[in-house]
Amino acid sequence: MLKSKYYLELPSPSWLSHSIEVFWCQKLSEQALFIPQGVFDLLFHCQPICFSRIGVSQSIKHIPAGASIVGQQISAYTLSSMHPQWIFGVRLKPFSFLKQAFMSSLEVKNAIESITQLLSHSGYLLDVLPKLTHFHQDNIDISMQVIIEKITPWLHTQFIANDFVISPRLRAETNAILNARGDIKISDMCERFSISKVTLRQHFLDNIGLLPKELCKIWRLNNFLLYSQSSTQTLTESAINAGYFDQAHLNREFKSLLGQTPKRYLSSAESQLNQGFQATINNRFIGKYDPF
Repeated sequence: MLKSKYYLELPSPSWLSHSIEVFWCQKLSEQALFIPQGVFDLLFHCQPICFSRIGVSQSIKHIPAGASIVGQQISAYTLSSMHPQWIFGVRLKPFSFLKQAFMSSLEVKNAIESITQLLSHSGYLLDVLPKLTHFHQDNIDISMQVIIEKITPWLHTQFIANDFVISPRLRAETNAILNARGDIKISDMCERFSISKVTLRQHFLDNIGLLPKELCKIWRLNNFLLYSQSSTQTLTESAINAGYFDQAHLNREFKSLLGQTPKRYLSSAESQLNQGFQATINNRFIGKYDPF
């Protein structure tokens, strides 16, 4: 269990773990930066929130209070709130969202959409949102458990396909990127799996929603952020260990994903607040969480 003053993460029950990676809750005060992770996040929030993609002008979107889906992101994004509030999140594995019909994954890639209307007839929002207003940082875990119990029946009916099976080939392809922490050439993957670049590309789009190159960038970035937390390594050493050719390669790719240089980000308050999410990434790398 990952826990801090403003962030808590709880694993999903075993019977949901093949479609849901983790439940999380975060205190949103003004604005928070979120690192791209290649997954979908279902959010419950009792006040309106504002979404904005880093490095993309005119990407600001206002979402009313209720429930929303954050699609897969290939760059960082911010969520902001006019007043402090707790946000409850459900991190959905890619296929669990791709295999349902109420919204296309491409509609929400690099975006956010309200799904409040989808839940308005079920009564779940009436049960969940009032509980978020009574969250207290000293007993977040207890409050989260209450919400989890309320929404798991809906999650099961909406996102869980009992007959869904991940193909061994898909798992092997995604694990190749995960085990390499993003430091792998697409040409090497094609040779390893005896597959063309076009077929590999389509396989990922159809089953995961991201291009293999995009997934490599996301996990290589997160691997660098893990290395950079070590005070014994220089920025260049962390970059090379994470799979970048040199610091110039790191700076270029980092800025395209986070809109700022690594040095600036690592010295910011945002970097400290995101350590909970970095621990999530580490849990993927060591096999504690299985994102697919």
